[in-house]
Amino acid sequence: LTPASADAEVVIAGKVVQVISGDRLWLEHPQKGKLGVQLQSVDAPELASKHCPAQTWANQAQRFLQQQVLNQQITGSCLPQLDADGFAHCRIYRGNHDINEAVIAQGYAWYDRRYAINLALQQKEQEARAEKIGIWSDRLLITAPWAYREKCEQR
Repeated sequence: LTPASADAEVVIAGKVVQVISGDRLWLEHPQKGKLGVQLQSVDAPELASKHCPAQTWANQAQRFLQQQVLNQQITGSCLPQLDADGFAHCRIYRGNHDINEAVIAQGYAWYDRRYAINLALQQKEQEARAEKIGIWSDRLLITAPWAYREKCEQR
């Protein structure tokens, strides 16, 4: 994933072979092999790690993403740089279905502004919050994943 222009987005396509969490997956690209993909601007509750237990809704978010894309052909528009874990940050689609938008609209993740500003995703999160869907239905609102990860890293 290294285009000629640092500002250009990279287009990918392939079959999803594994869903790692509610916002990460492995894609089998016909020429490049296995690629790690992080849903751009999407941050789902954290699964269990060696430092912390799973957050509420983490397993449901992972299952939802599996239902949407596992063993399916997808396309993606990705930022040109990989993150620290070697994952491409992509807006992914199954046909015309925007998967990033679906995950947030169904209340399985937060809109994460760190990598790109996306008013449509921000609006979907606001609607899910207002309708109390998914994570927003929990009376005891869980900690945002980025804050949870930071707390876990301090242990």
